[in-house]
Amino acid sequence: MQRGGEKNSTQRWPRAGLLLGAVVFLFSGCAYFGPDTVHGNRNPYNIAIQKTSEEQMLLNLVRLKYRDTPFFLEVSSVATQFTYNAGLAGAFTHGGDISNIFEIGPSGEYEENPTVTYSPLQGEQFVKRLLSPISLETLLLLYNSGWSVERVFELCAQRINNIRNAPRAAGPTPATAPQYKTFKRLTDLMRNLQIKDGLNIRLEHPAPRAAEHQGSSRIVMRLAEQGEALPESRELVKLLGLSLDKPFYVVTPNYITGRRDRIGIQTRSLMGVLYYLSQGVKVPPEDIEAGKVTVTHTADGGVFDWDLVTGDLLRVHSQTARPDKAAVSVEYRGHWFYIADSDLTSKTTFSLLHHLFALQSGDMQSVQPVYTLPLGG
Repeated sequence: MQRGGEKNSTQRWPRAGLLLGAVVFLFSGCAYFGPDTVHGNRNPYNIAIQKTSEEQMLLNLVRLKYRDTPFFLEVSSVATQFTYNAGLAGAFTHGGDISNIFEIGPSGEYEENPTVTYSPLQGEQFVKRLLSPISLETLLLLYNSGWSVERVFELCAQRINNIRNAPRAAGPTPATAPQYKTFKRLTDLMRNLQIKDGLNIRLEHPAPRAAEHQGSSRIVMRLAEQGEALPESRELVKLLGLSLDKPFYVVTPNYITGRRDRIGIQTRSLMGVLYYLSQGVKVPPEDIEAGKVTVTHTADGGVFDWDLVTGDLLRVHSQTARPDKAAVSVEYRGHWFYIADSDLTSKTTFSLLHHLFALQSGDMQSVQPVYTLPLGG
């Protein structure tokens, strides 16, 4: 009898130890549940929001090409709730000559319930920012942040002094070819001077004796000493109708006739920038034949190639099948529109467009009901 009691005691201890180990496993797992969840889920949300933001921007460029109305939804918040139900599961096996077996182990169920809130960007405040000219201070900020002066000015400037940059392209596709060649040469000269450190555009505070600007700052363009001797600077000054002997040139939002020490820059609005880049969207031939988009013609009646204007900024291709190697793509009107992943020029301009959109749209407060979508089961 004594030995039988010892045997039963020996059988009970391993089972109790297994039970204790399972409980320890459950509680030790919960201790690291939070940090592991953040590590495993933050980046996927980040990538998904960034990807859909790019797709939305491309979609609106394509819409403008077709003269459809653009629309923007902002992801205003992402909230997710994690639920983990832990427990123990046991099983008893009895089979004839086989010894009785009792198995016990941990069980758990992990559930994630994300909620995404969208805010439509619309209302009077947003529309005003969308249609207001981009400020010279914004151009200066982009220039001093390292962006190419050529890219910034081609995208945002509609006119510099008497040189026009396809002004009618800042709206629906025009029927006749735009003026653009002289402006292209102008920004090319400015870029060459920028690379050679021969161009400096900055914000300055005039000396007190300068009565007409006393108490205010101004944006000026200076040709650096090494730039004054460069042939590009002489051609640049000539194109703008300036005096070469001036120490600097004041940059203003308006062109003043007869002033050889002023550079007047007329900027586009953010909507104008979007329309301008939409001219670079390649539309399927069948949509052109169906009259779904405007075809621009040259003076001799030929079809104008918009790559001459926007080809060094952005190219959006189209095809029937989903593209394999695309930086960003979106399906619209039965076709796929995309920017090639190897097209670094277009990707750079697309990135600049996102910066402009963020600067111009600002921290918008939606005046419409938000859309809240629970994505969990």
